[in-house]
Amino acid sequence: MLDEHHDRAVAVELRKRGHDVVAVTEHVELRQLVDAELLAAAVDERRAVVTENVGHFAVLHLQYLSVAKTHFGIVFTHRRRFPRKQHSAAMMRALEEWLRTRPGDDALRDQTYWL
Repeated sequence: MLDEHHDRAVAVELRKRGHDVVAVTEHVELRQLVDAELLAAAVDERRAVVTENVGHFAVLHLQYLSVAKTHFGIVFTHRRRFPRKQHSAAMMRALEEWLRTRPGDDALRDQTYWL
């Protein structure tokens, strides 16, 4: 699940290539959620979250671990590596490679990863 920082075109292109990816910006009901609710929604759908919001999601990750609650991964990105105005192609390539090497829902269970 691509957080609101990321272009929905990345999700669209990855779906064309056979990956089950959604963007928050594609779903009105997801756009209004605070980070804790977004992670809970991702858990309900057995999805990892891809986000630039390291501060909030790192804390949520630790909170989940502290109460033995499961999530399906949090992938951190940084706008210096993937500048927002021009990051779609680079982000798509990086995510596609990452998805190709980690098949399945549990590949990142209860973990964080820097892309």
